Amino acid sequence: MLPVNGSDKGLYMGLVAERAAQTHGDQLIILDHDLDLFPEAGRRLTFAELAEYTDDTAARLYAAGVRRSDHVALHKSNGFDINILSSAVARLGAVPVQLSPYLDADSVLALLRRLGSPHLVTDTDKLDGPFAGTPLAEIAGQVIIVAGSRPGTVSLVLLRESSWRGVQASWRGLAA
Repeated sequence: MLPVNGSDKGLYMGLVAERAAQTHGDQLIILDHDLDLFPEAGRRLTFAELAEYTDDTAARLYAAGVRRSDHVALHKSNGFDINILSSAVARLGAVPVQLSPYLDADSVLALLRRLGSPHLVTDTDKLDGPFAGTPLAEIAGQVIIVAGSRPGTVSLVLLRESSWRGVQASWRGLAA
C-alpha cells in the first residue's frame, strides 16, 4: 500500500481505498454481485481488502502498459469493478475516463476517437455485443479486458503474479 500523509487534505481518487483502510479497515462492504476482476472475493469485503484489490489492479494495469498521463477509457458492464479500475488508473497517474455502460457503440467509438488512441478497459460482453464488427482495434491504442481472453487484447485476470508483482516498486514511485 502507498503511504498516506495524514496532513494531506486533498481527495485523490487513487488513494480513497487506502485512506478508508487506515481508519476503517475492518468495515464491511456488501456488494450485490461478484466482482469481474476478483470473482473469488465474493460479495462481502472490507475496506482493507478493497485497498489490496485496488493495489493489485494498479499493478496489473502497469504490467499491461498503462503509464502516467495515459488516458484509460473504462467501458464495461455495470459493476463495482468500475470504481476499483478508476482508482487503480488514478494511482498510476493516468487519467480514468468513465464511459457509461449504457452508451451505444457509436457513441463510445466517437468518444474514444476524441481521446486519441486511449487504452480501453472493457469486458467480453461488450466485445461480443455492441463492439462486435466495429473498428475498435483501430481506435483504441490497446484493448484490456477484465476477465477471459480474446485475440488482440490483454486480460487483467490472466496477467499472472509472476508478471506483475515485480513492477509494484516501479509504479509506486510514479503514483506518489
